[in-house]
Amino acid sequence: MDSTLTAQIISISGAFFLGSYNTTFSQNVIPHLYNLPSSISTPLFDKIFHKGGATIMPIATVAIAANCYLAYNSDGTTRKLYGSAAILVLASLPLTKFVMMPGIQRLVDIGRSAALQSKGVVDTEVTTLLKTWVKQNYFRGSLHLTAGLLGLFAALS
Repeated sequence: MDSTLTAQIISISGAFFLGSYNTTFSQNVIPHLYNLPSSISTPLFDKIFHKGGATIMPIATVAIAANCYLAYNSDGTTRKLYGSAAILVLASLPLTKFVMMPGIQRLVDIGRSAALQSKGVVDTEVTTLLKTWVKQNYFRGSLHLTAGLLGLFAALS
């Protein structure tokens, strides 16, 4: 198998995996935490988030590298498509760090503090933070899915 085909398989499948992974948690997992007490939902969210990061980071890194390799070894429209795919996957990292992380950190802090969990009003805050995370995560997943489509289109052109 040549290096271009290998990079295409990695870039396209990596982006689609990332988008699907994010979308699955937004649709099928986190909404089930909304009605649970914060003493249950926040520790679960903490575990889900950290396990997800351990899965997403290596795949995102490899997908970005594969798209950059393909962009470098292409020209014209194909280069732009692979470059755009790399940028979209890369964009999810600062999105997570700068936009999503304040809410994530608050959820983690609540999950690790018995004093915060004992406050009844925190359940409403947790639900709001979880709903916000779901929306942001859907957007993050859309970046990855779009990157996968761009990579697929580039590979087929």
